[in-house]
Amino acid sequence: MYPKDFFTKSQIAERKGKCFVIMPFASEFDEIYGKIGEAMERARFTCSRADDIRRGGYIPEDVFRRMAEAEIIIADLTGNNPNVLYELGIAHTTKDVERVILLS
Repeated sequence: MYPKDFFTKSQIAERKGKCFVIMPFASEFDEIYGKIGEAMERARFTCSRADDIRRGGYIPEDVFRRMAEAEIIIADLTGNNPNVLYELGIAHTTKDVERVILLS
């Protein structure tokens, strides 16, 4: 599924208090993800990232769904990971600029 198809056909509503974190899947980012989650929790947000998805199926569709639901998207650009940059591009085309936060 291509992002354009998903977001054109999707009836998924953005949910207040949802945050989706885009970052590499590596153990050295777990502490950073934890800190982001703690900070966002204090601001009454619930965070998730793609590797929190524990069901089978087509992972990109699950990522698109989480992006569509998220009120805020946080992207960690450390290491210029290609998957992170791809998902960031999708975030920039689907969310208002003030709802996408970049970290490096």
